[in-house]
Amino acid sequence: MWRIAVLHHGSPSSPALARLRQGLQRCGIAEGIDCVIDAQGAEGVWARLPLLTEQLLRRDPDAIVAIGAIAALAAQRATRRVPILHAIVLDPADIGLTGRNVSGITTFDPDQATRHLRLLEGLLPGLRNVAFVTDAAAPTGPDGRNPLASRFSQAAAALGLETTCVTLSGRDADLEGKMNAVQRAQCQALVALEVPAVLARLGEIINLAEVRRIPTLSPYGGGGAGLLMQGAALHDAIDPLAAHVGSFLRGIRIDHLPVRTVRHERLVIHRGRAGRVGLSVPACLLDRATQCIDDDAGEGEAAGC
Repeated sequence: MWRIAVLHHGSPSSPALARLRQGLQRCGIAEGIDCVIDAQGAEGVWARLPLLTEQLLRRDPDAIVAIGAIAALAAQRATRRVPILHAIVLDPADIGLTGRNVSGITTFDPDQATRHLRLLEGLLPGLRNVAFVTDAAAPTGPDGRNPLASRFSQAAAALGLETTCVTLSGRDADLEGKMNAVQRAQCQALVALEVPAVLARLGEIINLAEVRRIPTLSPYGGGGAGLLMQGAALHDAIDPLAAHVGSFLRGIRIDHLPVRTVRHERLVIHRGRAGRVGLSVPACLLDRATQCIDDDAGEGEAAGC
């Protein structure tokens, strides 16, 4: 029976892990019959990941499945022997997540920041200043900066936009104070990057922005629905990750499994939020939407554009 260690920066009972189990089942790998799944979650305390990784390695797993870049990097630092299969939103090369024992799925899109900003320009003619929220503990590249934040700043500069960076340092960040600073900077929109500290408080971030009549663009399926949600998200990587794991367990060597990129062209528009911040969504954006949400529809329900 295979032993699959699963390492996650969030809760070991997160929806991502439930989806992974379902994906493995669809691949013909049943927990308790074909495999044992040993899951550990850091509950948002990234400093716990090295110890959790050590605990998983002591049980001699056949593979480590890491959900999120922080978890994947913790596994990589702990072993060069045990195969690591990851689901991340970054370019693995940007953060050094490479090696003969590493493969997996990424939703990274080098043009995503530009697409997000173009959407905001379509929503807000005359856009000049955009805030973005990132995580102080997010993985960094060789330049010591978070690649998502760097790419967002570069894309904004290329479009002639000013940016205001809001950095969260764990769960104790003073969100109210940070959002007041965004308002004082006269930011016309806010983008929530798909990094752990932001996802952990995404609902709060979106609601605090809305109270200040600041429209938001957020990751899809991140625990909160911004006015706009576009592109692929981490959870889109889980089903293909399960297939990757299945291929490895059935005999394909880890260094013969290339990293796969998952893209998704969805555009979700929350018309209720638009109304509450005093905006009317242009028809050109509504025509592109794959889903619309009204106040009487949940995040996962199509309301019809």
